[in-house]
Amino acid sequence: MEALPLVLEQSEGQVSEMWRFIKSSGVYALASVVTPFISLLLAPFLTHILSTTDYGILTLLNTIIGLVAGVTQLGMGAAFFRAYNYDYTTQSEKRCVISTMTVLLFLSSLLTIIGTVSAAPFLASHLLQHASQSRLIIIAAGVICVQNLAVPSFAWLRAESRALFYSLLSIGNMLTMLLANIVLVGFLHQGIAGSLLATGVGYSCVVLFTLSMIIFRVGIRVRLDIAHNLLGFGMPLIISVVSYWILQLSDRYLLSRLSSLAETARYGVAYTLGTVISVVIMGPFTLAWPKTMFSIARSKNAAHIFQMVFRWFGLFLLLSAFSLSSLGILLLHWFFPVTYSSAAFVIPIVSVSIVFYGIYHFFMIGANIQRKTWMNSVFTTLAAVANLLLNLCLIPRYGAMGAALSTLIAYIVLALSAYIVNQKIYPIAFEMGRFVLALLPGVALYLGSSLLVRRQGIYLTVGIDSLSVMLYALILLVVGLFPAKAQHASYKASRDVALSKYQPVDMSADEVFQQQTLLVGRQIVMHIRGSVRSDMRVLREATALVQAGCTVTIVDIEGVRTCPAHEVRMGIHIEHLFPIQSMWPLLRTPFKVRLLLYSVYRLLTIRADAYHAHDISALPACYIAARLRQKALIFDAHELPMSNMSPHWRRFSWIFKGLLTHILPRCAGVITVSPPIGQALCALYHAPEITLVRNFPTYQEVTRSDRLRQRLGLGPEARIVLYQGNIQADRSLEMLVMAAPFLKPDTVIVLLGWADEATRQQLDDLIAREEMQEHVKILPAVPYEELLQWTASADIGLVLFSPDYSLSIRWCLPNKLFEYLMAGLPVLASSLDAVEAMLRDYEVGQIVPSLSPAEIGVAIEAMLADRTTLERMRANALSAARRDLCWEQEQWQVVRLYQSILCCPLSSSSLS
Repeated sequence: MEALPLVLEQSEGQVSEMWRFIKSSGVYALASVVTPFISLLLAPFLTHILSTTDYGILTLLNTIIGLVAGVTQLGMGAAFFRAYNYDYTTQSEKRCVISTMTVLLFLSSLLTIIGTVSAAPFLASHLLQHASQSRLIIIAAGVICVQNLAVPSFAWLRAESRALFYSLLSIGNMLTMLLANIVLVGFLHQGIAGSLLATGVGYSCVVLFTLSMIIFRVGIRVRLDIAHNLLGFGMPLIISVVSYWILQLSDRYLLSRLSSLAETARYGVAYTLGTVISVVIMGPFTLAWPKTMFSIARSKNAAHIFQMVFRWFGLFLLLSAFSLSSLGILLLHWFFPVTYSSAAFVIPIVSVSIVFYGIYHFFMIGANIQRKTWMNSVFTTLAAVANLLLNLCLIPRYGAMGAALSTLIAYIVLALSAYIVNQKIYPIAFEMGRFVLALLPGVALYLGSSLLVRRQGIYLTVGIDSLSVMLYALILLVVGLFPAKAQHASYKASRDVALSKYQPVDMSADEVFQQQTLLVGRQIVMHIRGSVRSDMRVLREATALVQAGCTVTIVDIEGVRTCPAHEVRMGIHIEHLFPIQSMWPLLRTPFKVRLLLYSVYRLLTIRADAYHAHDISALPACYIAARLRQKALIFDAHELPMSNMSPHWRRFSWIFKGLLTHILPRCAGVITVSPPIGQALCALYHAPEITLVRNFPTYQEVTRSDRLRQRLGLGPEARIVLYQGNIQADRSLEMLVMAAPFLKPDTVIVLLGWADEATRQQLDDLIAREEMQEHVKILPAVPYEELLQWTASADIGLVLFSPDYSLSIRWCLPNKLFEYLMAGLPVLASSLDAVEAMLRDYEVGQIVPSLSPAEIGVAIEAMLADRTTLERMRANALSAARRDLCWEQEQWQVVRLYQSILCCPLSSSSLS
């Protein structure tokens, strides 16, 4: 128990650091989402105006600008954050850091301008193959200068966590650049030079608006010790920038040399669409990560936090690459000239490359913390050399495909080398097996969906791509939630200890009553994918826990919007969710996924010590919530899972079975309604020890009545054979109608309950066709509080389900069986295993050998004719209901289970 506060403190620290990282990345994503959107608007505009050759030249120049800007910035971006957030703490020192960095960047940019102007013809002839293009080189140098001078503004806003201002400044820069391109390229026809000038205009506006304010606030002063600190940290990064340039530029430069500038243009467009993940995901990440990384590094459990962040960020990267690749190909076909479509294959390859570049940042944690940033240069150089050699080998033979594959292999080399070396200096269990396990299904699924969408229309293509993304998201969720081996072993051992303490048969109700205070204050959250108002089992279990001292909240799915979103009923808090329904079949699956995610969100917003999933439809949301909150999960199987699947979903049964086999052994408790279903759950899905909670009603003293006779206008001589419950297709009710001709004139079959429209219409048609209107009556459902009074006015209760319909039907113990017995009705049932055992043990009914109409009719008349046996069965039913088959006895099963899970000091019932 002494370790518990430490564990809680560590857990809260992990969540806190994770939340700060997500929040910081999320705000920065505002600019990073707008930026690619504007770029996507700009790229089709330029490709439609510029020739493929001109666009190829522009692609090369933009990449050169990125390289030279990275070199001339002297690694100030990364160095500034360490100095500002880690090395210097006082405000005066921080102001000196800003001013020193600004002066260093100004001097570097000035030297760049002078050198570029002097060597412009030489650079143009070697890079652009024409010395006459030196004007473009000079313009590019000006762009580099203003881009460098904008760095202090952006860096200071990030360091001060002014994410909103940073985003607004970035968006303003991009909007200015967009408008300038439209004017200079579209209206003034300045071509390549106009596009470069537009880029310079955007950064110039940033410099004009912000640099003056920085100078006013911090002044112009240089501290040599700070300059030495900045350059000492940043200069080693220049080698990695050069290597990264080779990694980025060599493919396009070699394409222009070995193929053509037109091929370079097509490759450049596809490459840009493939790197959308770099801007949308990696952009916010790289902005927020440096500060977050050093903050995490100070914590005592840093390695575990890094592991957790890597797991979910890696899976998120894979999902983003999968979805953005599909989107990128659609955008290429929709918005770009047809000549660019031939390079569509580049997009997914480049997206996966960026995934490996993303995880490379994680693998460099050790080098950054240990101040061994020179390793970044080594790894990048190694990958750059690999990329260069592969390009020389593959581009002459495979063209753009060779360039894309070279990029992918080079990034794999980059990530792998960083992983191997950093594990030696700062070991972190990154769970690479989990990452590979998540990657491979994505590759297979993407290839399969790509084959399916060939020559398909736009709507079908979008539908297939959307379903593929959702399926892959589900796969990644399962992979992410799957516990590590050590965690699973620890959890299983602790769960076995808890379950070994749980011996319900040895604990009397009085002993449980004396221990009720053990559950006082416990928070239980139940979830049902339907309305709780009509589900008495859920309400009874919740009421039992409330009476035991728990606070119970039920989250249900309500179809009627007239009820309030929150209500309290019998001390139970009920949160209603109102789903949005779609009339389009194609959108039903996305809407179901949306409802699942919203259900998880609502479950997570409610304080809980345990999550209770009622039936398989509620299990996914509760499992996810329990995993994320590390709380106990209880699964309540109202029927055998997957036994009533539609033909459409049956083809995916192997997936659902795998999920259940994974989830059920990790449940702290499993509840079900009958012994055969419990045995099946253990055999099929390796469920732990089963708790049997049958659907017994709350005990009532019920006297005989004539409600049904009065309602139907029948005389006292009429004999009523009652079926009560839902009137639906799997209840074999058509056999009762067809059995009516075999009954005596004074025998009436009554069907009492809610009826679905289709089944009601079929039964009405059958009754009319058989001319049995006087012998078969259908009545609507009555309030549950009055139900037993109506039941007691019948002579026999019927449970005539087809045992061959499904295993859930064969093994069921339906509510109506126990309602019949509490009302004193003998029962006539079909050969249902659990029902037959119940009738035999308590001598309260008979079994009809088959469901042929004739045999049903004969069995009904035989029971009604034997008045002595009927009275004995009636007395046995009333006695059994009063003594054993009532909720007052059965509720202790639920209470005992929760006591064993939540109150055993040795148990660790949360999902680790």
